[in-house]
This record gives sequence, structure tokens and C-alpha cells, in this order.
Amino acid sequence: MGKRPRSEDEEPPRLHACERRRRRRRGRRLHLIVHDYKLGCTVYKLDVDGFRPDKDDDLDSRAQRLPADHAAIRLASPDGRQCDEFARTGSKIFAFYHGRGAMVYDSETSTVGICPPLLASKHDFLDVGHDIYALETVDTTLNSTFLPSMEKLGPAPRPARGEWLWEKLPPPPIKLPGLTSSYAVHPNGSAFFISFLNRGTFSFNTGSLAWTRLGDWALPFRGKAYFVRELDAWVGLCSRNRGYISVCDVISPDGDGRRTSPPACTTVRERVYDNITARHVSASLTYMGNAEFCLLETVTAEGYDIYTDSKPRKLLRLATFLVERRHRNGELRAVNLRTKVYRLPHRDTAYCPTTVFWIGQED
Repeated sequence: MGKRPRSEDEEPPRLHACERRRRRRRGRRLHLIVHDYKLGCTVYKLDVDGFRPDKDDDLDSRAQRLPADHAAIRLASPDGRQCDEFARTGSKIFAFYHGRGAMVYDSETSTVGICPPLLASKHDFLDVGHDIYALETVDTTLNSTFLPSMEKLGPAPRPARGEWLWEKLPPPPIKLPGLTSSYAVHPNGSAFFISFLNRGTFSFNTGSLAWTRLGDWALPFRGKAYFVRELDAWVGLCSRNRGYISVCDVISPDGDGRRTSPPACTTVRERVYDNITARHVSASLTYMGNAEFCLLETVTAEGYDIYTDSKPRKLLRLATFLVERRHRNGELRAVNLRTKVYRLPHRDTAYCPTTVFWIGQED
């Protein structure tokens, strides 16, 4: 018997949650950036729907070559040296070269542009809305007169009109150099919050361009944390319990200049990577929207470890998962873990960052 035609007033059948997420992701891809040849790096566009449920079997047996047919573009270094840092805003990926300019790849239009050099050398790049902030808070020259500095790039110039410009901004009010340990952006974009190692946590108002010291405590993250609307909280890699995800309350941007207490935070139950093994090299996190994340983990290949091998062969483990709050007890869980493992080229070194971004055209 044929299917009964559905009337215009009848509601369509509800889609499975996984199918709804696939439809929301349509037209969007993971952009994996790897230094896989001598003169520069390659941007690969990966479809996460091809990832498979995570297993406890050997990573080496599941490792594949990077898919050449998914290579979107190769970015060659102007002078043969590798890129130092990457940053993203919108559909644009920036490849920064210290002391030089930056290459800008627009994934939506498949075009490449040039960004002018920084006013002064920087090592930390924060994406805040449509802008990129560059900070230098560590003295790499052993200069006794070193002072922190900060610049802002953006917004993007209109096509064929204007150019990218760097704007000098007030630097973080820290008296001694300090490494950036983590940062998070307020969901309304009015401020970002940044913790410096052993220097405390500060907020920067993007409107008034004013810094505020919040206290001697640090955000419970390592690297960038992301606002998740479904949880009304920031989510990022946990700095206290390595291998886990931390979720913490959002700090109000309307402080009156007084010091505040650290926000309440919770650790997600599941471990998403194992940093105890001697094969673990690094891990980072990127947000895919709708409470979904992608973990980028670099590990050594079988037979190598980080303690005895200066240039070990490496594997790249990409893992997507959903962070959700259980209704019964409010427990936070990392569920639907799916992975893909690739072999990294031998010439990829610890000094050349492998990076992943989630960008593309909106649905």
C-alpha cells in the first residue's frame, strides 16, 4: 500500500537528533592545517560525517594518509620558513609569520590575500568576534626594558576597497612577563577574559578599551574556551584534570573594577584523551556549534615517545563529541564520541603547529 499523503496542516515527522545535526552542519567543514611539505602548509577540508564511533583498539592500525583529494589549498612561506601561528575570524584563516606579514585564506571564496606586518612582534593571537587581537606578554629577547603590548586587526575591509590595518591598544596591566594560559569571550562580544600564568585573570572591555584585574585566580581552561548557548556556560579543555573537559559559568562584563571570585566550574565525567602516556604530544579544542566539539590530539606513532625521540613520527587523532547536561541529575557528559586517525608527514615538527578550525557557509 502506498504512503498516505501528508496534508499541509500536518506536522512533518521528527528527525533523529543525529540527522538534525548533520543537516545543520551541511556546507560546513573542519579545516585541518598541516605543515606537510617543505615550503609551507596545506589546508584540508574534512567531512565529520565520515568519522566512526571511537574504539579502544590500536590507533596505528586505524591511521590513514591525509586525503589528498580533500586538500583545499597550499600556503607557501614567503621565505621558506614555516608559519608560526594560525587564527580565524569568520571564513578567513590567517597564517602569521613572526616579524613579517600574514597570508589570509578565505574558505568561502577560495581566495588568498596579504595582511600587513604587525606593529611589533607578537606570539599570542585571540579571535574575538570579527576581530583578531595580538598580544606579546613574554620577553623572548631578554630585554630588561620589555613591556607588554597588544594590537587589534579588523574588521575585514570591503572587497577592492581599503586594506587590513593593525591598531595599537592598551597592553595588559602586568608588571612582569607572563604566559597566556587561557581566555574566553563574553557571548555578547563586549569583553574577553584572559588568564596569565602566575599573574591572575584580567578582563578587557572591547568598547572602552579598558583592562580590569579580576583576581589572582585563573580560568579553569587550557587555551581557548567557547560559549555554549545550550549550557549557558564556557566549555574548554580542563587545565586541572588533563584529558577532561571543563565547564564554567560566564563572568559578567559589567564589573565595577573590584576583584571578583572565580566562577563555578564542573568537570565533564568522560575523559576525551589520555595525556598520561608517553606518546601524547599535544591537544586542542575547536567548537562546531550546537554543543558539539572537535578534539585535535597529536600522539607519537608506535615505537616512538616524547622523551627519547627528538623527531618522532606522529599520528593525528580527531575526535568529535557532544557535551550535554542530563536532565535527571544535571550531570555533564561527553557523548557520541567519533574519531578519525591520520598519519602526519615525518617533516612535521613540534615547532610547526597543526591546527583545526570549524568554518564554512551558513546553512
